[in-house]
Amino acid sequence: MAGKDNLKPLKKDAELTESAKEKQRQIRSKGGKARAEKARKERKLKDLMKMALEMKEQQPVVKEMMKGNGWDADDIDQMAVITQGLIMSAKKGDVSAYNAIRDIMGEKPVDETKLAGGLSLDTNIQIGFVETDKVPASDESEVDSERE
Repeated sequence: MAGKDNLKPLKKDAELTESAKEKQRQIRSKGGKARAEKARKERKLKDLMKMALEMKEQQPVVKEMMKGNGWDADDIDQMAVITQGLIMSAKKGDVSAYNAIRDIMGEKPVDETKLAGGLSLDTNIQIGFVETDKVPASDESEVDSERE
């Protein structure tokens, strides 16, 4: 199973033999190459998406509908069609479409909680232990018997 628990820290260079140092260099090199390859693929996907969104709409029915809604024929690309579709969905009552439009327009409300009256919330909580003559329970059955 993958995760942080399976990671083993690399030892310090001073603690390693020459062959172990070379192995670490190879591991780091593979990691760097994998990271660069992932970044290249993400860049390519972004470039392809940008290119696709800039493509002119080819469907005459969609183009006529867009012109009927006031779009200039030269501006009807895929991004314009998506924008018009988002607007139409919001008009029909789709709240998520409305929220997407609001967010795109930069009118998203700030997600923060403020305390009334200028109060601040102290999050530096310290927990102390209180001396008592009670002996801690060793299992759940002792706790249940005290409740009855």
